Amino acid sequence: MSLIYQHPALTRPDSFRVLRLLPAKHLSDPLCCQLTEEFLLPDAEDGKVVPYEALSYVWGAKTPEDAYISCGEGSLGLQITRNCEAALRRLRLPSDERVLWVDAICIDQTDAGRLERNEQVAMMGPIYSLAADVLVWLGEGNKSTAVVFQYLAIYMLVVLDSDDIKQALMQEFDSTMHMNEAIRKAFGEYILSNIWFDRVWTIQEQVLARSATVVCGGDSIPWPVLDKFVEYYTMMRFESKHEHDGKKRTITKESFKATRRSFLVGSARNTSWNHTPAEDILWSATQHDATDPRDKIYGVYALLQHFGYDYPPPDYSKDVAQIYAETVVTTMQQQRSLQILELLYSSKPAFGLPSWVPDWTRGVSFGQVSLPPSVFARDMGERRATGGSRIEGEEVPQCLPGNRLRLRGQPFDVVKLCSAPFPIYEAATMGWKARERWLDADPDARFSYFQYRASVLETYHAWTSMLREHLRSLPDGQDIAPHIRVFGQLHLAPFRMAGRSPEAVEGLKVFAEGPGKIFEIFIILMMTIDLSIESGEGIGDNEAPPTDPILRAFDMSEPRWRDLWSDVYGRLAMRMEVLDFPDDMVSTIAEVKKIQYYLQDSLAGAVCFITREGCYGTVRSSAKVGDHVVLFEGADSPMVIQPVSGAGSVSQFRLVGPAHVEGIMLGEAWLDDPACLETYELV
Repeated sequence: MSLIYQHPALTRPDSFRVLRLLPAKHLSDPLCCQLTEEFLLPDAEDGKVVPYEALSYVWGAKTPEDAYISCGEGSLGLQITRNCEAALRRLRLPSDERVLWVDAICIDQTDAGRLERNEQVAMMGPIYSLAADVLVWLGEGNKSTAVVFQYLAIYMLVVLDSDDIKQALMQEFDSTMHMNEAIRKAFGEYILSNIWFDRVWTIQEQVLARSATVVCGGDSIPWPVLDKFVEYYTMMRFESKHEHDGKKRTITKESFKATRRSFLVGSARNTSWNHTPAEDILWSATQHDATDPRDKIYGVYALLQHFGYDYPPPDYSKDVAQIYAETVVTTMQQQRSLQILELLYSSKPAFGLPSWVPDWTRGVSFGQVSLPPSVFARDMGERRATGGSRIEGEEVPQCLPGNRLRLRGQPFDVVKLCSAPFPIYEAATMGWKARERWLDADPDARFSYFQYRASVLETYHAWTSMLREHLRSLPDGQDIAPHIRVFGQLHLAPFRMAGRSPEAVEGLKVFAEGPGKIFEIFIILMMTIDLSIESGEGIGDNEAPPTDPILRAFDMSEPRWRDLWSDVYGRLAMRMEVLDFPDDMVSTIAEVKKIQYYLQDSLAGAVCFITREGCYGTVRSSAKVGDHVVLFEGADSPMVIQPVSGAGSVSQFRLVGPAHVEGIMLGEAWLDDPACLETYELV
């Protein structure tokens, strides 16, 4: 292609271009198109926008081998990625032109077109919602995806039929589905794991579509059929009673991602529902990828508009920190709430972000919130530390020069004792079978994993040592049982903060509140055990390996395994052997040994602290002794903040993050008195 096409300037604020894809008889024929200007507010007598379809796809990285599409006479063309080229070749008709909107072609992507890009990104909501159909392109596919789409075509007959026939067909379909492992695997591996589901731009493109079709190579299926099948697939992937082939199923992160989109689609199209909170939309951006970090916000701008939120329009001349800070403050001001701060997890934000601005690029990692904030708040209703307060009057949060945020809050307490963060091990998120295969295949990985398991016990021992230090400071004769009980309850707080389901929380409560109160046993055990290596003690070279199935993986033929056994596991196991538990609690000991699995899930990344007034809390960041615990007006959780040296007339702090503090999560400490509020400045 000898000459590069230059986009003519658009003539009106409501202008946008469409691509008229010219027909071709063969898939390999050169791509040719014409770009024409259209209007969202047409002047034509019928008042209708020209019918067009919008393409939703993943650009893919640009390479020297990228393709070109001819855009008129004189060999004028535009460079397009190979994925875009493949989509256009498949969508091209044999004898008629096809009118499409394709962002990479219809918007001037050059530096000279930056202003146009800002304006067109702001118009993406109506562009996608007015399209006759949104074409979701998943790539060329393969033989496996072709089989999946054939299967989906059968499923479409099931879901679209009458109720009586549907029930009969569904029974037959269930039987087939359970037997066909290849279909299940291909659907998860090639459809739900497709990169299209990972990109932030595709959220609004699909949610705002009035009609959508999924296209993969030469196959296609209406989006509602895929949506229904995802729901069915997700149900089948749960561990359930339906074990027709004897295999337990676990839900995948891909099916979770797809079902979260279904939630947003339902919110967008069901006018009887309350509008979706802005925090939920912005949270969804943390779950998806974007090449340009600014698109973590701009990629859902149209969705925010759709639900009636007024955010600053896209402006690619701004830096990431300014865009993210404006987004946080605008959300606080419009929602009269600080719930957006619940997204805050990164202790080392990038792009020069202030401490109070979430880093949308980091996503949500293991142990953090995996539910939209509104669903999380609804299901985990124990977080009303300020009594459900909202920001009142004219005292709305303000972003001051230098990205300083001024808020009002009620001081609560100061951190007296503080632990190290609980260890995080990403491989701990693997399913049981996947983890077993991985550990069996790699001896070094197995040892690394058990080192992590040892660090879990060591860290928790440090936590309980901190508790022991606090208990020693209590007046003589004071009953310590209530303190141990509250400390045990604290374990449930990070579990709730991790966004687990209420059912899962109830399961964990068995350890804290069930027969024997296992957490209390474990706390006492860890407070009294010595996990350090002492001279002359430990496991001998010829000693038999442990009988506990969790510990049997220790390879006693290697010194490193013997040392690890002597250091932590052996001392814990031996301590259990010599403890004089009552007979009715013997069965409890096996459960105690399993607690570390729950700890590594629920406490990953958490810091435990005790305040000067003896309150127990956790926060998912690096807290320090001397940090302040504050109840900010409009926040659901207490916030831990860190004093900044050299502050001016108004005290400045760094926001550590939302916390759980036992005994004040239902508003017990909230005075609801404006006179008790102080001004804080976060940097």
